[in-house]
Amino acid sequence: MLAAMKRSGADLGQRREANFYFYGEEGRMPALETRLRQLGFATRSTNTDPGRIATIEAVTDEAWLGTIIPKVCAAAQDLGIQYDGWEASLPEAQRKH
Repeated sequence: MLAAMKRSGADLGQRREANFYFYGEEGRMPALETRLRQLGFATRSTNTDPGRIATIEAVTDEAWLGTIIPKVCAAAQDLGIQYDGWEASLPEAQRKH
């Protein structure tokens, strides 16, 4: 993901919105939301399957990902929820010209 962002001209030193996706039993989602909020995420329901989208504004560089990915994966695994990856916005204003 970071390599694709760099190829697109992203300045990885800039803060941007990142969305993380989780799917699983609805009854387990409140506990996931609590864990994710403790990490600084805001959460909302997905429109299709039982799941949550966790959003955070951060500098999405290798150092941050090396810290946050293990934490979100552990939260999902502990609760029996599927972590389905992440994506980040790439506004034109954040691209290097």
